[in-house]
Amino acid sequence: MFFVQKPNLPQGKVCLAAVSATATPYLDTLAGLGVDTVCCPALPGLDLPVQSHADMLLHHLGGPDLVVARGVGWAEDLLRSIGMRVLVSDRVPCAPYPDDVCLNACRIGDVLFGLITALDPVLTYALRQRGVRTIDVKQGYAKCATVVVDEQSIMTEDPSIASAAEEMGLTVLRVRAGDVVLPGYSYGFLGGCCGKIAPDALAFTGSLLTHRDGGKIRRFLSCRGIEPVELDGGILTDIGGILPLACSDASDGVNGYRR
Repeated sequence: MFFVQKPNLPQGKVCLAAVSATATPYLDTLAGLGVDTVCCPALPGLDLPVQSHADMLLHHLGGPDLVVARGVGWAEDLLRSIGMRVLVSDRVPCAPYPDDVCLNACRIGDVLFGLITALDPVLTYALRQRGVRTIDVKQGYAKCATVVVDEQSIMTEDPSIASAAEEMGLTVLRVRAGDVVLPGYSYGFLGGCCGKIAPDALAFTGSLLTHRDGGKIRRFLSCRGIEPVELDGGILTDIGGILPLACSDASDGVNGYRR
């Protein structure tokens, strides 16, 4: 097993990912694809629909290092037991916004997009230590709202993230909001319904046919040699993302993911 060196961008076929405890409809399918899961427990101070969302409770720094929200001790112990080095956040994420987004920032290579003033000091210190450049955006739910496709491209519904990424020279697919379900809210985010499970495979919690921009998404991914893997045929559902943590082999999946 090899830990994912670049957050959100596995270097091989993913064998371990963090997901919400509410992601049970997708766990068997992920297991059938060789992906074991760490299910994040609920943190009661957050709004009920997102209490166990991985993108609210964890921030992967790369390799075995990650920041875990203070208050989820069970997850801390489990992650340490598999060899991860866990830093505990200074703050406890809690409602209302923006106190809930202290770990919810999106890392792409050596750049991180987020609402910088809201980030936890443990996270910001760790990023500085690693030489990661931080880019301030208006969207506090930056990880939820961003799909990291590869080191040069993203997909997002959010105009502030899209503009900041384009200024950095990234290729951006802007999609329409409203076609991802998040029970308890008007809608969820595209980044919250997916995650990479190989360098050339991006898993989705439903069918791209249920998104108005599903065809554009497929073409964007195809141009980058990435296969969308639909975990079921239902509507896309925001579960807080699928966060890749470890790969079974550093070269698996590089030249073509197969189910």
